[in-house]
Amino acid sequence: MSYDFESRVDRAGTGSRKWNVMYDMNPDVAPGIPPFSVADMEYHTAPEIVEGLKEYINDAILGYSVPTNQMKQAVCKWMKTRHNWDVKPEWLLNSSGVVPALFASVAEFTQPDEGVILFTPVYHPFYMAVEENNRALVECSLVLSEGPHYDIDFDLLEKLAAEPKNTMVILCSPHNPSGRVWTKEEPTLQGSAYATLGLFAGQASTLLTSDTNTDTVLRATPLQTLSVYVGNSIATMRCYPAAIAEKAGGGEADATAPASNSESTSVPAGPTVMVNNQPVSVLVPASDQFAARLAKVAKQRAKWARKNDVSCYRVYDADLPDYAVSIDIYKGATKPTTWLQISEYAASKEIDPDLAKRRLLDVLALAPRILSVPSSNVNLRTRTRAKGGSQYSDEGSAADNSRKEMLLIDEGGLLFEVNFASRLDCGIFLDHRDTRAEIRELMKSAGAAKSFLNLFAYTGTATCYAADGGALHSTTVDLSKPSLEWAKRNMKRNGFDGEEHEFVQADVLSWITEMRHTKNRWNVIFCDVPTFSNSSRMRQSSFDVQRDHAELIIGISRLLTRGGVAIFSCNLRTFKPDVEKIQRAGVDIEDITSETIPEDFSRNQKIHHAYKISRKPRENE
Repeated sequence: MSYDFESRVDRAGTGSRKWNVMYDMNPDVAPGIPPFSVADMEYHTAPEIVEGLKEYINDAILGYSVPTNQMKQAVCKWMKTRHNWDVKPEWLLNSSGVVPALFASVAEFTQPDEGVILFTPVYHPFYMAVEENNRALVECSLVLSEGPHYDIDFDLLEKLAAEPKNTMVILCSPHNPSGRVWTKEEPTLQGSAYATLGLFAGQASTLLTSDTNTDTVLRATPLQTLSVYVGNSIATMRCYPAAIAEKAGGGEADATAPASNSESTSVPAGPTVMVNNQPVSVLVPASDQFAARLAKVAKQRAKWARKNDVSCYRVYDADLPDYAVSIDIYKGATKPTTWLQISEYAASKEIDPDLAKRRLLDVLALAPRILSVPSSNVNLRTRTRAKGGSQYSDEGSAADNSRKEMLLIDEGGLLFEVNFASRLDCGIFLDHRDTRAEIRELMKSAGAAKSFLNLFAYTGTATCYAADGGALHSTTVDLSKPSLEWAKRNMKRNGFDGEEHEFVQADVLSWITEMRHTKNRWNVIFCDVPTFSNSSRMRQSSFDVQRDHAELIIGISRLLTRGGVAIFSCNLRTFKPDVEKIQRAGVDIEDITSETIPEDFSRNQKIHHAYKISRKPRENE
């Protein structure tokens, strides 16, 4: 193919934006001068494109279209051929342009006031995407080399990336306006990323990574490895000698050189903690205190669990403030499988972020060994950004098919499905164990109708308890279809699968309003409300529990039978009910939080708030 790159098209007066802007800025611009402000050509469109458009128009069908499978397959083929990257068609999302996608990405993956690193100077929409999303613009200025061409200042990048407030880097390639294409031969972002991830303490360094090429890059063999799951994705914790890691961070290591086992084994492993007569490498010497505390509490809690017939419980809850995590044990009811769920608490501003990371990695190394749980059965919830505004990460896909299977657990003589691969919350909230037991007792003493309503029902565990307490009719309401399907399975596993148990997919707030205009009423109602929701399927733009709880509680009270009782709960630590407003509406509210906090959650009295709700009797009643 040959194209004419000699003949220009004079686009003055054709509505071209860049031509109009040029004349607005300088009406006296000399004839024949084209504007170069935007990558918008003054050459004739390639004949192949013109003919293709003509063919499309000749079909006389110009309505709305959707991306075809052929288009997606073409993209996947290109990514494989060009970048050796296996992209699945279902991963592809369409955007109206690069700039809208850039704006959306900054908004989705960062929070207000967080820093976004740009390699400047850069195309101006990059600046706009950061600043108009109320993010902090962090410039990593390109440096002019002898080439002459522009290079990335990796020393500056490493310093900027080490700042906890800087959470995103945007790389433009080919770079606009310098024209640079970042090549494999020059120093890459990979080395800087490893330097940022490297966590140094004593004589050892640990990396938490899913990259199988780490050993080659660092020219080292890890002293020990440990596989864990971050959200749904597998990650391998590799412990290297510090000297090796420091070379990687300082740029001395040759990433192309073969791994050297002799170099890695000649450096001491650093501090260790003895667990079951076996040394475990750690990053923080004080982690031996965490190990001792966990071992002690685990022994006490296991004895308590056996006595009270509890199979899933919290074994550690930031007992040592410096090791700010919670650790929950889940034991399978039908097969001898045990899981650990480790959740990171937000560290105070006074805590060094790197030190907090080192402690977290030590927890990951020590906890499964102390509690005799396979490292592959450790699920980690970290304080990173996730979709929907959650504080915890839950991204990626399960790397092990076994994680896709449901683990059956026993609680209160009932079976429930839990799953550590499919979502952030595994399917049951352990802190509501006593609340569910109270619902069963309320149901036993309910009136002859024995009807139960579960709002924001999630996986329907409370409904199972109500049915076990004798509920003749139950209504389970949630906006999520997968959660309702899960709830149905939980009910069926426990023998409650009749037509008298209904499941309703609906916006709870709107549904309550509709039910108030019907004769449907319930003896016992449970409402474990989310702290915040802005689902597009809700009629109102958002729900905030502190802002909206009073109206919600009043609405719930109107669905109670005479003498009926509702339990309202939320997990907002700072929650304060508007008692005056609620009571003015003829509703009694009683704080029962202390009665609903289980023994294994006693260290965290604000894990949830719970209230008993009932209607005040009218004078003529």
